[in-house]
Amino acid sequence: MESWFLFALISALLAGLYSFTTRLSAHYQHHSALVSVYSSISAAVLSGGYAIFVRPDLSRVGLVFIIALVDAFMYLMVSVTRIDALKEINSTIFFPIYKLASSVLAVPIGLLFFADVLTKTELVGIAVGLLAPLLLLNRGEKLRQRNLSKGLLLTMGSVAAAIVATIASKLITTLHLDVSLYTFFAFALSVPFALVLFHQTNGRFHKTKHVEWVGLLGGAFMFANLYCFVRALSGDLSTVFLINSFSTVVVVILSVLAFREHMSLRKVGALAVTILSLILLK
Repeated sequence: MESWFLFALISALLAGLYSFTTRLSAHYQHHSALVSVYSSISAAVLSGGYAIFVRPDLSRVGLVFIIALVDAFMYLMVSVTRIDALKEINSTIFFPIYKLASSVLAVPIGLLFFADVLTKTELVGIAVGLLAPLLLLNRGEKLRQRNLSKGLLLTMGSVAAAIVATIASKLITTLHLDVSLYTFFAFALSVPFALVLFHQTNGRFHKTKHVEWVGLLGGAFMFANLYCFVRALSGDLSTVFLINSFSTVVVVILSVLAFREHMSLRKVGALAVTILSLILLK
């Protein structure tokens, strides 16, 4: 088994666990920026300790800093929009659409910037993937969700930010830059961004039960996931996205078990279609 493949598998599990912490934050109605403050601090401390342990390469520290600066802001946007979206729609709606949309968009990005090759199978995968939203989005679901339209808008904002962050992360491996230094900068720079966002919106949400431990735990999963994901990106971009997308199954199962989210045959079908589409996109 190649090392990048193993890193991709571990990343998928960690991504599912991190995603579940964002579902917890939505359940407790946490202020999304405040959660991001705690998670960024947790991830920065862990990544900083790791960077000291491995003694990072400082030869191109300026370039690493610039890429990490972009990623810091984008990952903050992913975290904030994800938590806010999950306040409006269930995990069974958000995560299949989020993973499918980001994976489909990764294909043209791989073609344009990283010399990936689009096959006929991948074209079929994109076509199959379009069935998932059709299964998920119906009149009954609109009534069941708190605010379906707002939730979907926030979901697409999260997808856009994730795509930009992925391009930046891919550059780290493409340019053979130091991963440990990159992860530390990315999380450390997220802290002031999150603090500014929190103070600008402070007082809008008041239910902050368990916000500290949810944020700190999420940060630990986030650091470990990003490290494994970047290491996995030495493989093909679309294949790594495929494997990582199985985190959707992890978070959906946990959410249904923990919060008894509505699960129907249509949603099971949508999840199956999403997985089939991601396999074809390989």
